[in-house]
Amino acid sequence: MSKITIRFTQDSCPLEDQISFYEKFYESFGLKAGNLADEQEAEICAQTTVRLFDIGAPIPQELQTESSWVCRLIQKEGMLMFSVGDWIWAALLSDSEQLHEMILNLPASLSVLSLTGSGILPLTSLIKLEYLTSLNLKSCKSLVDISVLSGLRGLTSLNIHDCESLVDISALSGLSGLTSLNLYGCESLVDISALSGLRGLTSLELYGCLSLVDISALSGLSSLTSLDLSFCESLVDISALSGLSSLTNLGLLGCQSLVNISALSGLIFLTSLDLTRCWSLVDISALSGLRGLTSLNLSVCESLIDISALSGLSSLTSLDLSFCKSLDDISALSGLSSLTNLNLCNYNTLVDISVLSGLIHLTHLDLSYCKYLVDISALSGLRSLTSLNLSECESLVDISVLSKLSSLTCLNLKGCKSLVDISVLSGLNCLTSLSLSMSESLVDLSLLSRLSNLTRLDLYDCKSLVDISALSGLSRLTSLNLSGCESLVDLSALSGLICLTELGLYYCASLVDISALSELVRLNSLSLYNCESLVDISALSGLSRLTILSLYGCKSLVDICALSGLSRLNYLELSNCESLVDITPLSGLSSLRILDLSNCESLVDISVIEGLKNLTVF
Repeated sequence: MSKITIRFTQDSCPLEDQISFYEKFYESFGLKAGNLADEQEAEICAQTTVRLFDIGAPIPQELQTESSWVCRLIQKEGMLMFSVGDWIWAALLSDSEQLHEMILNLPASLSVLSLTGSGILPLTSLIKLEYLTSLNLKSCKSLVDISVLSGLRGLTSLNIHDCESLVDISALSGLSGLTSLNLYGCESLVDISALSGLRGLTSLELYGCLSLVDISALSGLSSLTSLDLSFCESLVDISALSGLSSLTNLGLLGCQSLVNISALSGLIFLTSLDLTRCWSLVDISALSGLRGLTSLNLSVCESLIDISALSGLSSLTSLDLSFCKSLDDISALSGLSSLTNLNLCNYNTLVDISVLSGLIHLTHLDLSYCKYLVDISALSGLRSLTSLNLSECESLVDISVLSKLSSLTCLNLKGCKSLVDISVLSGLNCLTSLSLSMSESLVDLSLLSRLSNLTRLDLYDCKSLVDISALSGLSRLTSLNLSGCESLVDLSALSGLICLTELGLYYCASLVDISALSELVRLNSLSLYNCESLVDISALSGLSRLTILSLYGCKSLVDICALSGLSRLNYLELSNCESLVDITPLSGLSSLRILDLSNCESLVDISVIEGLKNLTVF
């Protein structure tokens, strides 16, 4: 995907009664509907031009002659988008009959069709599309009868994702050309026997099929390389998987009743296995022979005690053992020399991490919430580490070993309550992201002044912090959190941080002067939540890029005239602004979608914002 520009063609200039349509169109691409003449960027596939069309009109001749069709119909909030190649044709859609008419007008040569999110689908109109190879019916929640699909013998890809009312899939039994089938979230589905003959399937998605118990129909699908049975919560017996020798990716996340995984022992081509939240799982000896595994997730396997079966999995590059609260021995990890990513978050009894000393290829290590961890000297040889999470390691006192980890770019020391000396940080010049939040005794930030590559800095709840002048030279910062710094009064050091796009100052109760913010013209998100002493917000008047602003609980705030020119504001929180009387300055903010005025006790008249379309007021 690449950033492209969406523009409207000359013949599609909006009429007054089409404004809401254009707004919905922009929103469908995650854009802000402001000045419709403006070009905006979006993450979609190609250069895209937009025109309006009438539902009943014939498909334009230039599209009829296209030799290769890729067409998508998307019903969203009463809007239809129809794309062919680099064109998007868009129209308002009022009911399923119009959709039926549109499908009937499509060329019989159509190969790819998406009808995502539609209500009552006119599936009978699909029967003429005999050349369809790919059909997407995702989130068609009312879909019950799919019998018409039995005639679409050319289908190779079918998506019935999140069709929660679907029970009968017998119509699929004859679609022998299917290679990819997505039945994600079909919660009512019990019988999948129709799949037994689909020997060409290579990818099958049954994620969230909550009622599924019997998967014996899968036993003969020997071509499957990817299978997702995640959150099939009633699933106990997976013996049918034993013969799926081509599987490379298997998802069993959230299969909480699963105890016996011996069927996996012969799946020697597995490279990725997800057993997250298999709470009942105790014995994982079946994994010992899966020497090709590169990614294994055992997160929240709360009954798991013994992981010795992993000792020979020398190809593993990613291993997640977070929240395995019964685990007491990780010596099996010592030989996993290929590991690059290891998560031991919330390993409550972890004290000795010496087994990690030889994992020299580690780039990401998470030891957060290991509250008894004191000695981290074993990390000294892990010179490839770029990301280290030590948050909430409450007993940690000495972090001098970090001086040897010169490649670190991301470091989290949130809530390390026993940590006093952080001078070692001054030499970590590659750091781009640093969290020291909840360091209640932190007073001196001077050592941070050398960290010129920082783009994200979190100092949340550093209650003793008064002087932030050391931050003035961190010109690359884009995100800064100073929320909960109760003693903070002077923000002048921030005036030069012109790259900031996100700034948190909530619960800075002593804050009165925010004039330094006037220079931060790139800000799009600002929180001044519960800054109770704040009266003057005139500094915000020039922050034209702001889309999110919270002034919740600014009890002394009376004048909000500074907000009148913030034309891009999408979300504004003014709740509990007890002194606020007049919201007239908001009357011209046409981009506002959410406005919170709850508990503004002095506010009586809000009629001035009645002209703002698509606004939700709390």
